[in-house]
Amino acid sequence: MANLFVGAGTRAISSSRAKKMPIVIVRRAPNGKHRKINGDREINGDANLKAHITTYYKGLLALPEASSLTLDESQISDISQVSQLENNALVQDFSEEEIKDATFQMEHNKASGPDGFPAEFYQVF
Repeated sequence: MANLFVGAGTRAISSSRAKKMPIVIVRRAPNGKHRKINGDREINGDANLKAHITTYYKGLLALPEASSLTLDESQISDISQVSQLENNALVQDFSEEEIKDATFQMEHNKASGPDGFPAEFYQVF
């Protein structure tokens, strides 16, 4: 057993994640070369190992399959919808007056905004 070591993905982080990780055990063959074992299948050569790992992660990170759920069109009337007038109000550009009103409603001595300036800066200038 001295020649046995564990390769990528065998460290169990948690029991739920351990099942999802590919387990590849690397063993030193009698001829001194390494061979990789994936379950009951042997993976010989770096190119085959790369292909195995690539296929696994492509499957893991691929887009989910299309859902079989459908929307019953007869029940769409139960969903609240905005009127055309409300929609127009929601999508119109902000006016200078709206921005000014919102700026002056902000409290003083609060955390800076994402630009690093506190509300007082905008209220003064």
